[in-house]
Amino acid sequence: MAQISKRTERIELESYRAISGADYVRQRILHALALGYNSLESQAYLIKSRVKRVDSLILKVIDRRKRVSSYAPSSVTDIVGLRLLTLFRNELPALLRAFLIFLQNGQAQGVDIFPGQRLADAVIEIKIYTREINDEIVLLCTREFMDFGFESQKSESGIPWVEILRKDSEYSSIHIVVLANGPGTDADRVPVEVQIRTSLEDVWGEIDHRLRYKFKSDSRLRVTSSRTSRLQESTTRQLKTLKHFLDSCSEVADGIEDTINDAPIVKSLFEFRRERSIGLNELLKIVWNTEEKIIIGRSVAMLNSFYQHVFNNDAKDRKSILSWVSQLNSIIEDLVAVQRLRCNSNADEMDHIYYRLTMEIALTEYWQAIILRKLGSSITLSSGALSSDQAARRSLRRYLSLSQQGAYRGSAALWFRVANVIAFMGSTAYALTKFREAYIALETDTSIPHDHYLRVRIARQYGFELWREGRALERQSYEFGDPKLSWPRERDAYLEALRVTLGVRGRAISGWESDRSTNSAEEENEVTANNILYYAICFLECDGSWSDLETAGLGRDSLRHLVEEAAPRGIDGIVRVTLADTIRKAGHHLDDGQLIIGSARKVLQAIDNEDLTVPLDAYAYNKMRREAEADLKAVDNSLDA
Repeated sequence: MAQISKRTERIELESYRAISGADYVRQRILHALALGYNSLESQAYLIKSRVKRVDSLILKVIDRRKRVSSYAPSSVTDIVGLRLLTLFRNELPALLRAFLIFLQNGQAQGVDIFPGQRLADAVIEIKIYTREINDEIVLLCTREFMDFGFESQKSESGIPWVEILRKDSEYSSIHIVVLANGPGTDADRVPVEVQIRTSLEDVWGEIDHRLRYKFKSDSRLRVTSSRTSRLQESTTRQLKTLKHFLDSCSEVADGIEDTINDAPIVKSLFEFRRERSIGLNELLKIVWNTEEKIIIGRSVAMLNSFYQHVFNNDAKDRKSILSWVSQLNSIIEDLVAVQRLRCNSNADEMDHIYYRLTMEIALTEYWQAIILRKLGSSITLSSGALSSDQAARRSLRRYLSLSQQGAYRGSAALWFRVANVIAFMGSTAYALTKFREAYIALETDTSIPHDHYLRVRIARQYGFELWREGRALERQSYEFGDPKLSWPRERDAYLEALRVTLGVRGRAISGWESDRSTNSAEEENEVTANNILYYAICFLECDGSWSDLETAGLGRDSLRHLVEEAAPRGIDGIVRVTLADTIRKAGHHLDDGQLIIGSARKVLQAIDNEDLTVPLDAYAYNKMRREAEADLKAVDNSLDA
């Protein structure tokens, strides 16, 4: 008994030592999480934290020593527990990225919350618990870890790797164990277990934990008997049923959020016409056997027919549009079959073929998602029911499967397509980070020729997403009752949008089979000029200065030239109301009355024909109408005077 007592006393003493700096660490982390206008605290739905109680720590060590005799309080990795929760599952990758950036900032000199100079110095362990290994959210989170220098599998480097696990209980969460600097020496470091998951996953985890703890602590339930075993089995089954139910609730919640995000936006198939086939004809140039040539040739013909319908805006009735989904499904099945067939190609060609086929299949699934969202319904295929959300997720999973291969990690085209799907699914803030990745990847991606249209399109799309970020800040300011509240941040967003878009102004592009554009080079340049013009106007409207624009390479004369580039056929040649409104705004900044009057009239003529190539809500169109009417009324009043 004396020996047992001494051993318990030693565990108790070591436990008090283990938690000695824990509260200090917890308070520092919570304080840092709340710092800054875009703090991690403001990005998470809820943050929960705790320091492990000493009695709980002692009991845990005693229990673990039954299996591992060397287990000690210093072995415990959750002395401090930190839980970051999101409302929606789609938000997990963005919150994870924000937390990894937080860790990096916490290592900065003078901050020193976490030890080391790189994340691998502070992170001990990474585990993602999931029901489905190839889930698209899991793949996105894995990619985030890889972007921050972690490994996707165990290696000799010693760098922490992302371990993806399935539990029988179907528990799901992201776990990261990090070391934090305590109040004493370098050796005085406290392990912190960070859990990132949704609020619904957290509810289930709490219920699961409490019930399992009850089985451990209740003496009546610890007794081994057939009745207790049946009770445990029944509880486990019910917990799994509850988990499935809450996961379904989470999917519904994500779908509702997507619907709300999409509700004010005018959507049509025509709007998405720029997402064009990567060019399956290229594959026919490679030596294929007869069966494969027939399948590829048939897929090319069916895709060309489909794209012709979309580009001609032939969406006449619901039945014919639904038939397109079935047609696309046949193409997907054919292309998947080709992937499985052996062909007379060397290893490099096989890699190239797999890439092209996967990109095409993913894009075709993306089109299914677009059509089904347009119709607001699902469709029953031979493989089962298919919804817009399911099709989008399938597309994303295929793209992400390619990103796990080293050869395509730096593919600008791949990350551009990933960003488009994420934006389509409603995660606009996270999509912006992926558009940025695609834009940065252009610098080193030699697979895209210098005059390829994607070099224009990726930069321009990134600029557009930056502009949308500025607009979101504007809306936020109005909600707080102060339109000027976010002007400094808005100006930063618009200037960055200008910088990246100016870089491709007037760029010569050629036609390429792969990732081909549906616009001519002239049309691409007109759109680019319009975007630059509009970003400049938005910058000036939030108290930006002409001197800052001139520093960025845009003076008043440049604004005049941009008007001519965006509308080369003059005001009478303008078809899109959005362009007419941009020219009207430019007229005010150029003090050009004729430009204001002519474009204002054009806005009112075209206002009922919404510009389906640009996703704008009713608020934007009403604002265009009001401002155009006000301009013309001001002219009438001046004439009366």
